[in-house]
Parts: sequence; structure tokens; C-alpha cells
Amino acid sequence: MKKLLGLLVLSLSLAACTKSEKEIVYKNPPADALESFSAATCTKKNCIKIEKASLNKTFMLLVSGKSNSGAPQWLDANPAVVVFQKSGGQVGLFSVSVDAIYGADDAKELIQSFDVLDEDATSVTFDWGSGLNTLRNDESMQIEAELDPAAPKRTSVSILSSFVQKVNVTSEYIEVVQVAKVQQSAINTRKENPFDEEDKGKPNFDVTESTLNLNVQLLPYKLDPGFQAKESDASKTVGFFIAPVAKEHLGDEKKFLITKWDISPGKEPVRVFVSANTPAEYLDAVKDGILYWNKVLGFEGLKVELGGDDRTVPPVHSIMVRWIPWDDAGFAYAMGQADPLTGKFIRAQVFMTSAFAMTKGRGKRMTPVLNPMAACDFSKAFTAMEDLRPDNPVDVRIANDMLRSVVAHEIGHVMGLRHNFAGSASTSLTGLDVLGLVKNYLLDAAHAGALTATTVMDYITGQEEVLLGSYIRNNPLPYDQTALQWAYSTDDKILETSTAKYCSDEDLIISGSRDKVVIYDCQQFDATGGPFAALLNTHLRLRNTILSRKLDDVLAKVFPAETPGFINSLDRVLNENHGVLSLDGLKTQIGYYKKKDGVVSLDKWRNDIQRGFKTDSDPVLDLNLKADLEQVGGMNGVKQYLTPAAGWTDADLQKVLTAINTGKGVIKGRAYVLAPEQKARLIQYFTDEAQYLQTQLQKELDELFQGL
Repeated sequence: MKKLLGLLVLSLSLAACTKSEKEIVYKNPPADALESFSAATCTKKNCIKIEKASLNKTFMLLVSGKSNSGAPQWLDANPAVVVFQKSGGQVGLFSVSVDAIYGADDAKELIQSFDVLDEDATSVTFDWGSGLNTLRNDESMQIEAELDPAAPKRTSVSILSSFVQKVNVTSEYIEVVQVAKVQQSAINTRKENPFDEEDKGKPNFDVTESTLNLNVQLLPYKLDPGFQAKESDASKTVGFFIAPVAKEHLGDEKKFLITKWDISPGKEPVRVFVSANTPAEYLDAVKDGILYWNKVLGFEGLKVELGGDDRTVPPVHSIMVRWIPWDDAGFAYAMGQADPLTGKFIRAQVFMTSAFAMTKGRGKRMTPVLNPMAACDFSKAFTAMEDLRPDNPVDVRIANDMLRSVVAHEIGHVMGLRHNFAGSASTSLTGLDVLGLVKNYLLDAAHAGALTATTVMDYITGQEEVLLGSYIRNNPLPYDQTALQWAYSTDDKILETSTAKYCSDEDLIISGSRDKVVIYDCQQFDATGGPFAALLNTHLRLRNTILSRKLDDVLAKVFPAETPGFINSLDRVLNENHGVLSLDGLKTQIGYYKKKDGVVSLDKWRNDIQRGFKTDSDPVLDLNLKADLEQVGGMNGVKQYLTPAAGWTDADLQKVLTAINTGKGVIKGRAYVLAPEQKARLIQYFTDEAQYLQTQLQKELDELFQGL
């Protein structure tokens, strides 16, 4: 999924079943839920009647929730295969044990018990009461790696109070809708003085409460003998979310079944509902992102249906794509619910925030400045406004291409695919190629885009995401094809490591935290084709406007938009710091040529470090570093790009002085007027700052290239 920042997401799940299939001894209920359940009429009770013939028969328990926060989110629980049992005056709801490897009759975990209200020869009526009173918060999208062996395998969330709104029985399921007040506890580190840098904080036990709207469904369950479950790829050529299934008689071992849909020949395509609130101008891009996966599969595995009701949970064998009008969210995400015995997806959801359509001015920011890739000046087509909704053809096209790529990424997750952060390191493009393609894209409304990554499951930079989003209108990507064709095949013959590298979240976590190394060709948001061209282009673009950006920053602090009547002290603001020369990325990259400590290739990480071998040589890293440097003419070429002309701040300084002398304007929506003494102070400051930056840049460049 795409990066999720600043959110506390409650991941709900009930006990998931990881027994091997042949250990399930319970019989199957009738396929029609109405033959098992009915909503009985009771006074002041939430009654459910179950036929005695359906006791000890298997049902699939699905739970989804929606938070009642300011930014509501849907949250999916881990499904569980369950049975109802009756004893005396109680009916128990049990899930099959996660770790059972023998003795199926006793391998059940109690979820909850309910009081029997009535009984006759053929049925039992019990009180559902106020609904479920506890929920397991295991991850619903599971991975193979165990990142923290000491962490508890399962934890739960207490439901303090509930209100059952309705009980509904259809031929497909029995459904209970309840509003639940849930309580979570966690140990957090908290400072006595949050502003004291020396205060490291102390553990604090925090308890929080929130409200969830829960949808609980019980579906008649029967293993589908026609579904071909598949074990995960041990070679790590492709990566999928998994369902861990216990191996018979082996307590410490599990087999990992990949999550995938049942779209085998003769089965219906997965229905993909697009919520009715999706803006009309972006519908085609959203549909393209979904149907991209049909190109990957080579057949119609997904079928789009517009106008989906985003108030409801998705039906079985479907995906709901929800448009979330949240302009500054900065993320999208997905979740899916799969059969815990086979890995077969039951239903899934994708959440697209409108932030990815906020592309006003993106065309100007994408314009390359790295010589000789100079492009036309688009400055006349853009104005400095805070509303980021695109209002010109270039930015509208960027928004649609960005959305197409992001939707394809999220749908990829609910097709079972993990992140692959090596996609951008697996293409044949160079960094200079990408800048040239960006230039042409901005000038050509019919541009076909480019293969800036071998998969949509990577995190790539904005301009490369846009190029990829345009490219996938007509082209499947090689890693995605390999992964899904393998998933729906009966063997491993299609796996081909030369198609694309694979590297996911746990590789970055383990390499960074345990081994203290950076994997050079597996990074988030790294540049396609090598880092030098992108780093140089970014530095030069920011360097050329360093004084203008500094003036905007100063004015925004002196005249803060959030407090219209307040004017800050100009001297206080000017004393804060100097402009930033944006050389950190280049310093890191060039540092690899001085000393290779702390950086390795994916090949060395996967084949040596993870296997416990200690070797100094890393020929793949050597080749990558050499190729990346040669793209820009070697170290001498880097020096030439970075060495400025005499008086390199003059043009930007002139723009700044003109703006100061004008004396008025609008900054972040607030109008301002400069007093004469403020003008004089700003003119002196920026004249001095220009000279400082020229001296400082030369000093930092001398240090950067020392010893090379």
C-alpha cells in the first residue's frame, strides 16, 4: 500500500484459522443461510434462531468496521472459520485454533457465548445480546517475516459497550450491525517536559476509547475443491501477502499460502465497485488503474461497476474502491479479507484520497533544469495559489496519470501483491533518460509515458509515477506479469529473476535496524536509472530559486496566515538561519565512492548477509556505482554540473529585490504590506545572504570533492 502518515488505524481481527485443510472434521451447512438462521421475534432481546442441524457446521465470520473519527476509515478484520455449539443453556461461537496440529475436535477457541432463550426439537433461539464483546487485532494482511519474535502472537481489543442496530438474514448470510465503544491500551514513552531535549521520557500506560460501526456477517462455509491454493515463493523472486497454515504434526512450522482471487476458468470476474462520489473527471483514470490488472493477467479477471454504495461493506467476490475527499492526506491504502484455510480472497477495499489529484503547479516543479535537459519555461501558465486543484491541461493530465498509477498500486495489494522497492532499479533507463522523458511529457499531451519501474508496487518519485501512470494505459509491467502469472500457474517455471528484482518492507526494516546497512538498489522513492541525474537536477532547481524561496518563507512567518492580525518581528525571523543549499543527497551519494561502509547491493544482502556469510566484496554494488557515475560523465562531470558560474545568485537576487521594492502582495492567502524600514532591512539581508551563499557553496563543494 501507499505511505500512511499520521494515522492511528485500529486493525481489527478475530481468531484466524491456520489448521491444515484435512484436519477440518466439521460438516458443511446448507448453502442457503436461510436454512440455518432466522431472526426470531423477542421482547427486548436481539434473538437469533439457529437450526440444530447447523450446529457444529462451518461458517465464515467476517467483521468490518468504520471509525467515527473526524476522518472515518473502514477497518477489516481477519476472517475466521467458526462453528456454533450448544451445551445446557448456552450457545458458544468457536473459531478453529490457529496453531492446532492434531486433535481437531478440541482445537477450537471460544469467541463468545450467548444465552439460550428457547429451544424446540429442530432449533435453538439465543440472545445475541449487545453484540461481540471482544475483537482480536491481528493483522488482516499477513506477511511471512516475523519481525519481532517476542511480540505476542495475538492481542485483543475490549468492547466496553455496544448498541445493536439490526439483525438481518438473507440467503447469503446472517448480518448483525452494531455500534461499539472500544478500548485500547498501549505503553508509550512520554516526557515530563515535551520541550526538553535531554528528557528521554518514561513508559506510560495509555488507555484510549473510540467508537466503531461494526458489520458482522456469518456465511455458510465450504472448502472449494476447485480453488488451487499455492504456497509462497521460497526463492523470493515475487512477494505476496499470505495465509499461514499449520503443517500437520509440526508445531513450529507453517506453510504460507499466497492470497489470491478465484478467477480460474469458468469463474466470474471479481466485481470492482467504484464509489459514486468519485469525481467524474477522474473516473477514466480510476477505471484504467483497475483494468490495468486485466492486461497483466491476459484475461478479464476484474470487472468495473460504477456508482458503488460507499456506505456498505463490499459483497463476496468483490472489491470496493472508495474515493475519500481528503486533500492533504498524502496516502492511499488497501485491505483484503481472505479465507484463512486457503488464501482465497473473499472481499477487499481500496481507499483513494483526493490528495493525489492535488497537482496544481506540478508541471512547473517537474520541469528539468539539469543542462543539457533545459525545457520551455512554463512559469506563465502557473500562479502562486494555495488551492492545489489542477486548473490547466498539463496539471489535469498529471493528476490523471498519477491517479491511474496509485489506483493500480492499491489494486495490486488486493490482488495479493506486496511492495517491491527494487522496481525502479530494474529498468534499462538512465537518470538522464528520465529527465528527457519528463521534458517531452510536459510538451506532448499524447505522450505514452515510460517504464520507470518494472512494477506498480514500488514507491517512486512523483515525476516517475506520472510517467509510469501514462505508460500503463497500454502496457503491463514485467514484474507484475511474472508475479500474477506465477500465482495462477501450477508450478514455478515462469519465475524469472532477470525480469525484475524483488525487495519489500521487511528487507528495509531488517537491513536498517539489525544490520545497519542501506540496500543500494532497494529503496523507497529512489530515482529510476540511478540517483545522480535526479540529485543534480533537484539541487540545481532549488539552488536557482534559493533566495526567492527564502523570501517566501520569511514573509509567511512575519505575516502568518493563521493569525491575520499578528505581525511577527522581522529581525527575529531573519536571525533564524540561512538558506539551504540542498546538497545532503549528493553528499550521501558521493560518500559511497569514498567509503562503502553501510551500503550493500540487494544481491549481497539477500545471498550473503541474510545467510550469515561475512565477505567484504560486493561486485554488484561496484558495478552499480560505476554505471551510475558514468551516466553523468564521471566525477569530473558531477563537478562541472555543480560548479556555478560567477555571480550565480544575481538573477534570483534581482527578483527578490524587485518583490521587496514592490512592497505588497499575498503570501499563503494573506495580504501584506511592507513598511519602509522592513523594506530596507530585507534588502540588506538578502544582499548579504546572496554573498554568503556564494561563499558557502564553494566551501561545501570543496569539502565534497576532497580526496576524489
